[in-house]
Amino acid sequence: GFVKLEKSSFTVELRRALSPLGFDRALALFTQGYYDASPLFRVIKGFLVQFGIAYPRGGASKELRDFADTTINDDPKRNGPSGKFVEGTVAFAGSGVHSRTSQLFVSYHENPNLGGSPWETPIGKVVEGMDTLKKLYSGYGEKVNQNSIRIAGINNEKNDVKKEFPLMHHITKCEVLEHKHVETTREPEKRTGLRRKSKKQKKNTIEPVPETHDSNDSVTVITKVWYTHLGYNRTVASVEESLRELADGEEDTSGAPLLPNRTKVIVLIHWPRCPEDFEWTDCAGEEASLDFSVKNLGPSPLAWTESSGDTAPFISSYMALEDLFVAKKIHGIGVSNFGVEEMEGLLAASRIVPHVYQGNIWQYFANIPLMKMIHDHGVPFMAYNVMNGIIGNKDVAPIAYAELEGVGKEIGAEAIRGLEGSELLNDLLGEGNEDMAKELAQIYDPSSLLLSWLNKGGVLVVPRASNPRHRLLNSPKVVFSIPNMVELAGGLFAKRINRAAQALLMKEDIDPAKEMQQNSVMATFVNTVEMAIKVFWVNKETGEEHEASEEIEPGKAAILHTHPGHEFVTRDMYGKVVGRELYTVNAAYGESEEFHVEL
Repeated sequence: GFVKLEKSSFTVELRRALSPLGFDRALALFTQGYYDASPLFRVIKGFLVQFGIAYPRGGASKELRDFADTTINDDPKRNGPSGKFVEGTVAFAGSGVHSRTSQLFVSYHENPNLGGSPWETPIGKVVEGMDTLKKLYSGYGEKVNQNSIRIAGINNEKNDVKKEFPLMHHITKCEVLEHKHVETTREPEKRTGLRRKSKKQKKNTIEPVPETHDSNDSVTVITKVWYTHLGYNRTVASVEESLRELADGEEDTSGAPLLPNRTKVIVLIHWPRCPEDFEWTDCAGEEASLDFSVKNLGPSPLAWTESSGDTAPFISSYMALEDLFVAKKIHGIGVSNFGVEEMEGLLAASRIVPHVYQGNIWQYFANIPLMKMIHDHGVPFMAYNVMNGIIGNKDVAPIAYAELEGVGKEIGAEAIRGLEGSELLNDLLGEGNEDMAKELAQIYDPSSLLLSWLNKGGVLVVPRASNPRHRLLNSPKVVFSIPNMVELAGGLFAKRINRAAQALLMKEDIDPAKEMQQNSVMATFVNTVEMAIKVFWVNKETGEEHEASEEIEPGKAAILHTHPGHEFVTRDMYGKVVGRELYTVNAAYGESEEFHVEL
């Protein structure tokens, strides 16, 4: 959850596997806004900070306060590392067995004295903003009377607590974030032989739904096998080490890694072989630096040659993933950065079609044979580098970015106009987002448009957004509210986004004159009547008319750049139809067509 204070914030990651009953209670309270405006009433320097008493500015109703006051049973203690209290550990406060209600505390440092009581079970950890919590005013110590805060909340006495304790900090707003996607990579490290990189995604990513053994997914983890660990036994060892790290030392009764509840792991082969042409690779050096325990698991993948007649190491690795999947140790398998030849070899040898192919977004535009191959075999394409690779180049290709903004303006107001002030819009944005509501009622952000367009094209995207505004714009609620652009205006909007996205990705801005010529019809309206007229474009879907030309004097003409199938009507200055009831553009892109307006 993202917790906002008066001038700063911190982020808490809750884990249900640590404390199922505590997790459910905390999530319910955060989701319903119980902690909004809650004072951080107990700050003990070097020990902990505590909060969780309802306060009237948060809008907690009597029903919500009554719910928060009910006690929950204690959760079983965990003996692994996750059961210890370290810096940032979050837990419920209590006063006896089965006494937990709503108050939470955050441990400032590692503390072996915490965790001894039955109710002191960690439910999560502060993952961002711990420095903020350590700067809270601690001068009041234990002086704050909790009952006075509670009574002030019941009696709606908003200012009493602040008058008595003016330096006390308050939470202003809490935002619940869903941790949907975690990505890790197995890489070599000279000292230990293995290293992990991890990237966490907060809230609403568009993620793969591969064939799994349980459809009730809440966290999807993607981990990749590095090229030094190609080969059957090396791959098995790499995956098992990843599972142990993800389990954070927890084990089931058989000694196998015990993953957090509702966590699903997908494993990809990161590269089919070491990419020797890249500046950052040292294939021979990385192999030489591996621990002997890894080398003894199988031959170096660098030793394999096509002429050897042996199975390629990446195919052996994929066979290992298939076996791990069948054994239900992992929940999905796939590949990344494979070329057409590697994919052909893998598909011919595989028993299970990859659940996902992950690649750079440029492949979607530039590697058509690969895209056709994975499409024909039903392998979903997951793109990375979408926002950086496309939206991140807006200063290099400003005209292309302006084209995305133009599409957002044209379809944004039309699509969301009927939602203003409605329950659907409120649900879409949530309370407290009035400014965002006004903005979205006028325009769809280019990032939202891009995600929607890719999603409709069957591309899975992992946006790496940490900014709250970006998380909202990238969220499924916003992205899925955008109409299918392939179906709008004969696919014109989709074509415009495709062209703009390619220009941004290639860092080659759009040439307006060339684009206008290639991607429009030049329609000329000649006024042959004895009065001034105007041309109006007619929206086929709504019947609405939009002014398309300036005033055309008798004997003059107006040139419009339009599109095949578009319809127009001409009217005099009094609004009366002049000429035909409707003019329909029949010419194709790059062609011209002339219309004579006659009585």
